[in-house]
This record gives sequence, structure tokens and C-alpha cells, in this order.
Amino acid sequence: MEENFPSGFLYILLGVFVAAVVVAIVSQVWKQRRLNRLQDAHKDYIYRKKKVTR
Repeated sequence: MEENFPSGFLYILLGVFVAAVVVAIVSQVWKQRRLNRLQDAHKDYIYRKKKVTR
């Protein structure tokens, strides 16, 4: 008696793996952009500039 391995499970596992890789890449890019912005005082000032309230 031969059982077929459920291919749906493999697709779900592949989807979870791809999602984890995408999250890791986005996290790394976000961290690198933040680090670059903090090293450039002008960009950091523009990013954190407070709005004028009257």
C-alpha cells in the first residue's frame, strides 16, 4: 500500500519559507536605511523635523 505525500503541505511549507525570507530581507533593508539616515545629520534632521504649531 503506497501513500502519496500531500503536495498541499509542501506548498504551504514553501510559502512560509518564502514569507520568512521576504520578512528577513525587508527587515535588513529597513535597518540599513535607518542606520544610513542616522549617520547623515541632514537627512536625520529633515526626517525628525517637527511641524510648526501656532
